[in-house]
Amino acid sequence: MDVYLTNEFIKETLTLLKSNSHKDIEQLLIQELFCKKSEDIKGYRLSGDNTNSRFLKVRVSRENEGKSGGYRVYAWIIIKEDNLYLTYIHPKKGRRSQASISNDRIKELIKSFITERRENNFIKVENKDDIIINSQTQNPIFA
Repeated sequence: MDVYLTNEFIKETLTLLKSNSHKDIEQLLIQELFCKKSEDIKGYRLSGDNTNSRFLKVRVSRENEGKSGGYRVYAWIIIKEDNLYLTYIHPKKGRRSQASISNDRIKELIKSFITERRENNFIKVENKDDIIINSQTQNPIFA
């Protein structure tokens, strides 16, 4: 599966990484999302259909806290292309935590995804030695 990030996702993740309580975020993303096939990623469907394309809220759990204390990742999965697009992330606990995002915010993420896909503004990434790197430059994304 190919994984792509939006600039907003990168910016938000970098902000979270500044806090000691969120230092595990990169490893959790690798474990929960990078090591699976697109059809194996489960979440609450916010838009799209079940067969070709879906916009999901995916729960990423933290050790000893379960899914209620982890992160929420908002992602598009294009099944026939086997592509995963990570658009937004927020923690459930700690600094910058949110219980959920509003319906208006979900609509913004959908519009943004459509625009960025049309303009091909995503950054293709991969897992290399448990570090998320830019596939083109081979530089770490969250360093």
